[in-house]
Amino acid sequence: MKIEYHSFLDKINYYSGLLLVLSLPYNYLIQSIFAFCFVISGFILTDVKQFRQSILQNLLFLPLVLFFIIHIMGLLYTNNLKEGLSDLQVKIPFLVFPIVFCCNNNTKLLKNFNTVLAAFLASNFIASLLCITRAFYRIYITVQHDPGATFLKVGSNFFFYTEFSFLRHPSYFSMYIIFSIIILIYFLKKNIFCETRIRKNFFYILIPFFALIVILSASKAGILSLYIILSLFIFIEIRKRLLLKIAFIAVIFLSFVWIFNNSRFLDIKNLIRHPELIKQHDDTSSASTRIGIFNSSKKIIIKNFFFGVGTGNVHDELNKLYLANNMFLEKEHNLNAHDQYLETTIEIGLIGLLCLIALLVIPFIHSIRKNNKLLFYFIIICAINFLFESMLNRQAGVMPISFFYCLLLKISNNI
Repeated sequence: MKIEYHSFLDKINYYSGLLLVLSLPYNYLIQSIFAFCFVISGFILTDVKQFRQSILQNLLFLPLVLFFIIHIMGLLYTNNLKEGLSDLQVKIPFLVFPIVFCCNNNTKLLKNFNTVLAAFLASNFIASLLCITRAFYRIYITVQHDPGATFLKVGSNFFFYTEFSFLRHPSYFSMYIIFSIIILIYFLKKNIFCETRIRKNFFYILIPFFALIVILSASKAGILSLYIILSLFIFIEIRKRLLLKIAFIAVIFLSFVWIFNNSRFLDIKNLIRHPELIKQHDDTSSASTRIGIFNSSKKIIIKNFFFGVGTGNVHDELNKLYLANNMFLEKEHNLNAHDQYLETTIEIGLIGLLCLIALLVIPFIHSIRKNNKLLFYFIIICAINFLFESMLNRQAGVMPISFFYCLLLKISNNI
């Protein structure tokens, strides 16, 4: 009876985890429900007698938990407790997911690891199709109601940035898609779900398709991440094929030229040529805005270097400087630091920054030792995106990062 009960809970844990992964590009409420079921079933499956031993055997999960604990400590000196508690609520997966993965075997989930990855892949493929379908539909409606409109005239509007990526902010969606590309490459290399030639060719076609989705999403972080990840893959994976390597270097160079002629990067080029334009901007996603935010963040960090301003106090402190420096657009939109390293240092100081770096460096070293390419590229994707966005401020970043961080570490420990 006890074995049957354990098996039943294990199935609930697996299917709720699978549904959580499927829901990641979509509704937050549904995502939270599946996450709740996954965590509760995982807690019940935890062997209390083996709890201490499980913790000692899985110390790699510790930086994630410490990151959450430091944020709790940041509540002791914050001036905005309400915002601090809200921030802490978003980051709860950093505490509960490591416990669930660390303290029970997640038997069915680990046995079906590739199915979980395939579910994430399929979910992002469907999300991509939805974005494309919606864009075409909006073009059709516009052309029907405006005789002067043509597909080429209005198409660039609906296939661009937030107009295209409507399910998630382009930065988060691009991160999901780039990890999906890594999963595809992993499947093709390991010959997983590639039993037929048709499916294998379909996987090959999906790689440039997903790359196109990243470009259409027009996230600077996403485009640069894609460029860096594919460049790394080329140098690491095909180092013995000289001619192929040379051909790919040429492609990378041409891609680099294209990136900096892309409309999303033109403002950077203009700032390099005309630095006096830094304060002249009317777009919250412009390079001028980012430079202004960086300068404001730097001033706050210098004043609160060791302990930060407290959990939940980042927006208040930034808004004070926005107002003082006549950065009215930034103040109006209540913009964050747009850099996870800066955001963490502002909020919880040097200790928090070191914990964040450890959270990336420790599993990165572990992935090299274990030759776990999925974990290796996943950490690089996170590290790059942290440079351009405060990815851990929203559920769209916290949920997938904490879940796959723990899942990939668990798998790596079992290799």
